[in-house]
Amino acid sequence: IAATPVQMTDLERNLYQAAKAEGEVIWWDTGSLRDSVVFAKAFNDRYPGIKLTFYEINAVTTDQRYFMEHKAGRNPADVMHIDGYSKFKKEGLLKSMADIIKDTGYPEAFSNKDLDAVGIEHTVKGTAYNSKLVSKKDLPRSLEDLLDPKWAGKIAMDYQLKYFAYITDTMGQEKMIDYLKKLSKHKPMFSAGVTKTMTLLGAGEFQVATDSSLGVILKLQGDGLPVAWAPISPSVSQFNPHILIRDAPHPNAARLFLRWLMTAEGRSLVDTVRQKGNPWPGSGTAQSKALDQLGVKILVAPLEEGDIVDTQKRYQEAIGYVKGKIKFQ
Repeated sequence: IAATPVQMTDLERNLYQAAKAEGEVIWWDTGSLRDSVVFAKAFNDRYPGIKLTFYEINAVTTDQRYFMEHKAGRNPADVMHIDGYSKFKKEGLLKSMADIIKDTGYPEAFSNKDLDAVGIEHTVKGTAYNSKLVSKKDLPRSLEDLLDPKWAGKIAMDYQLKYFAYITDTMGQEKMIDYLKKLSKHKPMFSAGVTKTMTLLGAGEFQVATDSSLGVILKLQGDGLPVAWAPISPSVSQFNPHILIRDAPHPNAARLFLRWLMTAEGRSLVDTVRQKGNPWPGSGTAQSKALDQLGVKILVAPLEEGDIVDTQKRYQEAIGYVKGKIKFQ
């Protein structure tokens, strides 16, 4: 049932009236087209007359694609899920969300200090395993366990090594480099693309995968694949910035849509449809329950991913990754 103006805040009502005149909002996001249908229906039920146009994107290449379009003088998106916050910030492409954050009471802990990026989804990164091929007695319970020779030739790693970069402070960079050099003796296979990697894990192409996504694991478990989360602490809560583009073709609809994602309704869909709800202990989301059950601690990743680029390069060298040599992508 569509909301009546009485049920809306003043800001929401004003945005809705202006958004109806624009008629559309364009959302670039890493979720699936199938999932987007659920979001579109719920959004349209709340705000009739605004078309939600969804583009399924790849987190690794999306930023590059957007900047190519922008350089050509095109503004193809309103709301975006991005990977590299720093470049968008440097180019002056972000708009403040202070008003909609305040209007919804959205936790500022899920935004950055400038309030121009918000974490709508929570990607939890860590280690997953094939539950048919790995017995409970052999289950890795720490990163050190992965150095056991029994894992030789059985580990897949995302070539970007973000998880290891994020947890650097828990070990120190030099000790992490030493660890990765030891792990390199197991001849790990390098991959790109979380969902495909997790699907191949379920198919038995390898037994363990680092830099995995808990949300994807929960989805694949629901599909019947034999994949599970390893009880290795910490798992990392990666900040997934959603932003409003400064030159958005539908600025009011963009602000209204992102505001809606911040509400209880939007956040509930993020949890139930994408399994990317708030992972903090006791929050009651699917991710929170899974981590609580395993006793896995959470570490918050930095927003400014540009800060880890040099670390990633050092770690790639330590693990023996050769640029372009990706077995699974």
